[in-house]
Amino acid sequence: MAMSPEVAPASFESWRIVRWRSRHQAYREILAPDVTLTLLRIPAGSFLMGAPEGEEGSTARERPVHRVAVGEFLMGQTPITQAQWRVVASWEPVELPLPSSPSRYPGANRPVESVSWDEAMEFCRRLEHRTGKRFCLPSEAQWEYACRAGTSTPFHFGATLSTELANYDGNYNYADGQRGEYREHTTDVARFPANAWGLQDMH
Repeated sequence: MAMSPEVAPASFESWRIVRWRSRHQAYREILAPDVTLTLLRIPAGSFLMGAPEGEEGSTARERPVHRVAVGEFLMGQTPITQAQWRVVASWEPVELPLPSSPSRYPGANRPVESVSWDEAMEFCRRLEHRTGKRFCLPSEAQWEYACRAGTSTPFHFGATLSTELANYDGNYNYADGQRGEYREHTTDVARFPANAWGLQDMH
């Protein structure tokens, strides 16, 4: 069961990093002897989807905020790694060929970051074909629900962002956040803190 932290108003303690204590139900699909795909159970529930008026960086297309019900599903604990991608790309095609290394920044545990929607769908089809289980990309509502993990702030760890919590261009700050590091490359998955449901690298 995920535990919700007590979050102080953003103006009082916006830089507190929220640490979560929770247990997660996981399903592991073995892709190769040393490569596993971990999926976490995301509980059914409802949430307020979208961004309220005045939320920094938000646009009109994220409004109105509306309640959405989401059924239980499984979601990858991290973005797909290059090692995971290479295994599935070596399997027999279902509809399309897949490039074996669609990444600008090589590293077995770094994410693939140069794939198209069609290639991502083919990745899912190959998993389905090989395992007999259903795989798909999350819907927009599923993704936001899973990312929020019961929170209502702009980020699952609070009201602002830092480069200790996510990989982005730290020359730009969000809200009252401070500037930080600009790594100029991807990083290994699971480097940053997980949300309350155990998902990592959602931001």
